[in-house]
Formats: sequence, C-alpha cells, structure tokens
Amino acid sequence: NTIVEESSVLSSSSSPPNVESDGEKDTKNKTKTILRSQFFEWVSKNFAHPLSGLNDGGDFESAIYYERDWRYTRNMALRKEAQEEQNKVNNLNCKIEHQIFSSKCKQSPNSLVFHPYDPHVVVATKDYLTVWDYQSSYKLSQWKPDLRNHNLDLSYRSAPHLSVVELINSHDVSLILAGYNDGNIQVWSQFIDGPPKLVSGWHALPICKSPSFESSSMALQWDQRSCHLICAGDSRVINIWDIETETKLTALSTGVNASVTSLSMQLKGKSSNTTNKIFI
Repeated sequence: NTIVEESSVLSSSSSPPNVESDGEKDTKNKTKTILRSQFFEWVSKNFAHPLSGLNDGGDFESAIYYERDWRYTRNMALRKEAQEEQNKVNNLNCKIEHQIFSSKCKQSPNSLVFHPYDPHVVVATKDYLTVWDYQSSYKLSQWKPDLRNHNLDLSYRSAPHLSVVELINSHDVSLILAGYNDGNIQVWSQFIDGPPKLVSGWHALPICKSPSFESSSMALQWDQRSCHLICAGDSRVINIWDIETETKLTALSTGVNASVTSLSMQLKGKSSNTTNKIFI
C-alpha cells in the first residue's frame, strides 16, 4: 500500500522539481534586440548591380557617384535660375549696377573664363594661371606652369607665354586647358582641392616663321558635346583635335597669310553628327 500511494503521489504532481514548463521556457529563451542593423538591405542593394569592371564612378555606393549626382541636380537648378534671370534682362526689369569682384594682377591678363556653375573665374597672364572665387574675393590657387618642354625657335618672338585659357568638362570635374603662343597646350586638374596636376600636354598647332604672323597669340574653341578642340593662331591651318583620344581629326586651311586672333563656332542641332560652322 505504501508503494502504491507514493506512485500515485508522484504521478499526480504537476511537474517534477527543477523542471520548467513549456510556457516558462519560451518566455526565458526570448532575447531582447540590442542592436539593429541594415546589413541585409545593404547586401540586397549592393549586389543587385554588377560591380565587376566598374570604376568608382560606376559604383552606385561610392562617394564619387553621390558627388556627381549632387552636381547634376545642382546644375539643373542653376540653369533654371539663369533662365529666369535672362528673362528679367530681356524684359528690362533688371539693372546691372553693382560690382561684385575686383582684383589686381601682377601681370596684364591675356585671357579669362568664368565657370558656368561655380563662382570661379580663371585668369591667364603671361606666366601664371590663377583661380579666384569672385563671391568671396579669395584666391583659390595660383601656379606657374612648367615650360621646359616648350621650344620656340623664332628669333623675332619672345619666350613662350600663356595666351588663352578654356574650361572643359565644366558640368562634372572641371579641367583647365591652357594655350601658349608657341602652339602648345596643357591640361590641368585638381586646381581647387589640391596642388594643380598636369594631366596632359602636346603640340597642337604648327607656328609659321613668316614675319607676317606677328600676333604671338593662340585662339581656342571648345565643344563640350563632341569633346573637340579647335586651335588657331600664328598658323596657316586650323587644327581640330579629339581631346579624349588626343588625336588630330583634320586640318583646315585659313587661306590667308595672317594670324587668327579670334575663333568661334556655331552649333547646328543637338546631334554630334551635324555640321558646325567655324568663324575666324
């Protein structure tokens, strides 16, 4: 009888000692979330694009890509604002009465160009290239290009000097294109964020030795759409260059024994295959 009673007592107990019920076990096994991560979302977005063979500009998560996307949006807003300002001038509702920038150069400026989107102006004197912020009147950079590779074998001419400057690729990462009276061209980068870096340089225009060519200057015209550069100056030809490949596309004869002092191009249509007109 005693054994039977002990068995009944054990069987009637709700649970053995030191054994947790299923409900209590589930409650204690639940852990609180301490850190929240977006790793899964990042992996899904990052590996959704092919990254093999792409540079930083093609990586949709790179800083360069975000910078270019911001620059594109900024440029669109500036073009819209410029169109509104132009309409005010056309309607005679705007007066130009205020001087916003004034600076004195050590040498007389031979050429200058305004950046279409940033408040910068690039000034080329005889020996120096200078970049100014015309809103704050702050000199961003100034340097003297190296001319050791320039050879001007003309006894009646002075030493090689800067005669014209252009801004290329201004909608993205801008480059400065400097032209010299001896027919040479230099392309500079990093003239805002760091020491200027010479990207490329070549002899773009043959110089005539005849005394009738005595302007001692160079004329440039840049076409951003086709990435073509038109060069003229103390020469009987006008050379057209492809900047991306640094190859000469064609040479046009001026038909006169005189220097070209000014150069302009009329664009025809929006296609790069259309014919453009060159005025000298």
